[in-house]
Amino acid sequence: HSFRLFFAKLLASTLCVGRAEDVARLLLSLQQALFKGPPDYRPADPVTSNACIAWILQRTKVLTILTREVLPKAFRAETVHDPSSQQAAHLLLLCCAGLDACSDADRHEPLALLLSAPHLGEFL
Repeated sequence: HSFRLFFAKLLASTLCVGRAEDVARLLLSLQQALFKGPPDYRPADPVTSNACIAWILQRTKVLTILTREVLPKAFRAETVHDPSSQQAAHLLLLCCAGLDACSDADRHEPLALLLSAPHLGEFL
């Protein structure tokens, strides 16, 4: 639990200074620690990996920043082999894993936010 608090504070402070891309990199580092991959990034621990991401998505503004600033830029990558495109795919998988661990009541707003990301349809 203390790690999640520390990580949430680290994300919040990074967001406060306007470093959205660094937030994305921090999340991708967390993904490497909590999930086995690539290509499919299965949870290292089926219970705690997804729950940790859900906790972060519910208690920080990370998803808002990802959907407004980071993902739209990455979705416009020229090819699927572009690093930005791969980063977007990894971030989407991570967000979906977190949303999967949310209760139905807690999932609606973040899911709507994720689905409203500009250029998501074209990317998929």
